Amino acid sequence: IVALALGTRLYRLTWPALWTDEGFSMGLAQAAVPDLFLGTAHDLHPPLFYLLLKLWIVPGWSEWWLRLFPALWGVAIVVLAYAIGRRLLGPAVGAWAGFYLAVSPMQQFYGRQLRMYLMLVFLASLSAYLCWRWVTERRPGSWSGYILVTLLALYTQNVALFILPVENLIVLAVVVSERRWRLLLPWITAQLLIAIGFLPWVPILLHQAAGQSTTWIHRATLQDLHTFFPFTLFGQPYGTANPELWRTAAYAWIAALLLQAALALRGRGRPERRNGTFAWGWFLLLTAVVFAAVLGLPLFQEKQLLAISVPLALLA
Repeated sequence: IVALALGTRLYRLTWPALWTDEGFSMGLAQAAVPDLFLGTAHDLHPPLFYLLLKLWIVPGWSEWWLRLFPALWGVAIVVLAYAIGRRLLGPAVGAWAGFYLAVSPMQQFYGRQLRMYLMLVFLASLSAYLCWRWVTERRPGSWSGYILVTLLALYTQNVALFILPVENLIVLAVVVSERRWRLLLPWITAQLLIAIGFLPWVPILLHQAAGQSTTWIHRATLQDLHTFFPFTLFGQPYGTANPELWRTAAYAWIAALLLQAALALRGRGRPERRNGTFAWGWFLLLTAVVFAAVLGLPLFQEKQLLAISVPLALLA
């Protein structure tokens, strides 16, 4: 499965050629560090992706070498989905989740773009998983790892903020349902540490939000949302394909997927049902938070729903 993921992402890796946003990424990565920070402050994203890309091109660069950087993040997502699925629901679920992401059209598409989208998917998914590991197993390593990975996600792309309310709702549900009130203090401490760690970037984030004047990013309409799931599941319709048939097939597929996941979890033991409920909550809550955000704020871009890829693969 890993070989399949790598092969599909390396195939024609330099086609099409670098485009505007990728050139912007390259320009920032080649700049001096102070100019890199200044450039990101006047853009829409934090600096971590560009800093890592700067390290990536230290040996030199070519178009193929540049595109390899996001491609490897895409392969890492496949490995992560396998590891999460194996840990929570068994080896078969992990393997199928990895396979689903290995052949995903959208994962392959963004796996050849020199942008931070798949890096964010990896870090946001790992953050949610470590959150669940900590609240269910109380391992100190999961707690500290969660804080670190969440901060890395926040410094990768601003929409990583969407994962925080989802994680807080999941932890609150566990605390209330199991009356584990002792978890509240370490969890609140973790959130405070994350807030302190992200605090230096908050003024810049507010400046970016106030100064955003792009014409291609807007508030989502209900018609925009109608294409969210089909876009995430199947990519864009090919050639002269009927868009309505494309959307109908996507919604029928996801309805069957969710129904089948619910039936399968009913027949499993308590740990599997509990972990399966987490996968459901992760998927549904994150989808709801993203939808609410793009309906109320000028943030709409279909690629923002890529963050649901891993929980969707687990349910599939």
